[in-house]
Amino acid sequence: MEPFPGSEAEALDVLLRRLRSSVSGQMVADVPVGALLSGGVDSSLIAALMAEHAPGKVRTFTIGYAEAAYDESAQAAAVAKHLGTDHTQLIASPADALALVPRMAAISGRTLCRCLAAAHAPGGGVDPPRGHGVPFRRWRR
Repeated sequence: MEPFPGSEAEALDVLLRRLRSSVSGQMVADVPVGALLSGGVDSSLIAALMAEHAPGKVRTFTIGYAEAAYDESAQAAAVAKHLGTDHTQLIASPADALALVPRMAAISGRTLCRCLAAAHAPGGGVDPPRGHGVPFRRWRR
């Protein structure tokens, strides 16, 4: 791969245009879409770019953890407030994860958090949120 021939400012401009194009392309759907918001840089950027393109409020979802060492829901809530999203937060325990084990074969291909968010989305009719999911191994100790 060849290095970018332009300046740093030009490279940043190209990157932002490509990110905007990618995010807006993923928002094409016949039902509302949302973002799984962890509060980290990646999901925050995706939600911010979605907010630029959405005709209304973007729906964001966070799965918090009952165990404080794994919980980033406060950061996600702060990002959601800053972006003005319609935010839904769920706090999940290891017991919640274990309750999904019998259904794992039916929901394979999706991460656990996406399944939890989709199952608890108020009003239904929302595509499983896009963004980051947390693999099941994070729930085990």
